[in-house]
Amino acid sequence: MLVQTGNSVGIGGFIVTGTTPKHVLIRALGPSLSRFGIPNPLGDTVLELHGPGGFTTIINDNWRDTQEAAITATALAPTHDLESAIDATLQPGAYTAIVKGKNNTTGVGLVEVYDISQGSTSKLANISTRAFAGTGGDIVIAGFTLGSTGGNADVVIRGLGPSLSAFGVTPVLADPTLELRDANGGLLVSNDNWQDNPVQAAAITAAGLAPSNVKEAAIAASLPPDVYTALMAGLNNTTGIGIVEVYDRNAAPAPTPGPTATPGGTATPGPTATPAPTATPLPAPPCVQNFDGVTAPALPAGWTAVNGTAGMPPDNGIMWVTSAVTADTAPNDAFVDDQNGVSDKYLISRPIVVSSASAQLTFRNNFNTEADVDGFWDGGVLEVSSPNIAGGAFTDVTAAAVGGSFVSGGYTGELRTDAMNPLAGRMAWSGDSGGYITTVVNLGPNVNGQTIKLRWRMGTDLFASRPGWRIDSLVFTNASCQ
Repeated sequence: MLVQTGNSVGIGGFIVTGTTPKHVLIRALGPSLSRFGIPNPLGDTVLELHGPGGFTTIINDNWRDTQEAAITATALAPTHDLESAIDATLQPGAYTAIVKGKNNTTGVGLVEVYDISQGSTSKLANISTRAFAGTGGDIVIAGFTLGSTGGNADVVIRGLGPSLSAFGVTPVLADPTLELRDANGGLLVSNDNWQDNPVQAAAITAAGLAPSNVKEAAIAASLPPDVYTALMAGLNNTTGIGIVEVYDRNAAPAPTPGPTATPGGTATPGPTATPAPTATPLPAPPCVQNFDGVTAPALPAGWTAVNGTAGMPPDNGIMWVTSAVTADTAPNDAFVDDQNGVSDKYLISRPIVVSSASAQLTFRNNFNTEADVDGFWDGGVLEVSSPNIAGGAFTDVTAAAVGGSFVSGGYTGELRTDAMNPLAGRMAWSGDSGGYITTVVNLGPNVNGQTIKLRWRMGTDLFASRPGWRIDSLVFTNASCQ
């Protein structure tokens, strides 16, 4: 969303239903969006959480300021120190999350709400996103995830604009349009004016969710559990303030449509429905790993370290570990040494569910391995295990069978073949990166729809040692952590 000032800040609304408290994490992202090619990201976010009567407003500038330990424990800590997050346990009621730019700065931002206690009887039943709808990359985008409930979820999605003027909002989006897209970005259905399709209009009206203005947009759909994205824009590239709402009618009784006052003298219609929502411009919920939720040298749950031994002399016994020495985002990164002597050392990820042929991994990459004027001697590679490729054997991500490729920060050279390196003859990260660089890799179309594991593999030869290899700040898009 394009976060501006005054009435045009970013606003996300949600409702906790039920009778017991709900543990949530709310994030406001800006700087890290640049890693995904999003132009003009918000440089420094500020997040406010407002609630029902008697609720004390919570404000956060930088996520490490006051709740670092609690936020890190969720494994959803932002990847940039200037981004905001709030960890809260909330009583049932309606809440509003507001994202602003510090010192009235502007740019593209993201507000997210995560259900941390999904097993509780209370539910995150509704979510909405209100922002200034521009053109191109500055339209309003709301992502949501429908969890498994034993069948399809009946949802109504609304794009409101003209009716907001009755609540003092200006300038409003005069004629909103809506698109509903699947996890691969494929268009499922679109709508300009909600009464255009008589069958759709009847279903929306029967749900009690008919917009009050004929120029507003709405979609009724029955959707299986998956990740979806709703996009709202102005007809013919018009601009203005609008709101996207998603009602999951299976999650809770349908709320009565209508506005609720938001703090700071602005107004927003009531929020919308989804069981475990993520309002995000990315087509899949974030899967991240910063290695920060453990005490070094322990690895996060589901991650394993193995030293290869087949046909090799004994190595020094040191494996991949977490380290608090030179992290990209404190306190930890993952580290393996570049030993003197032959070794083959693996860091294997937890399972990753790939939901798109355009899935990517972005991570921070810091290597200093043996290389000299005679060539590249020690180095590391990235491999993938997918059940549909080579019987699940780990295969280089750039192999034709996988179809992956580097967008940036790829391999630096071919390893020498004359010193018993287990990776001899392969392209690898070798030499000195000069500190952390950003590596972006397309995971490849051939792993789409698969549950995969990734393996960072370090190979060393007979002689010499160097500091080693560090990775940190992993972010998967169009893929989810299992």
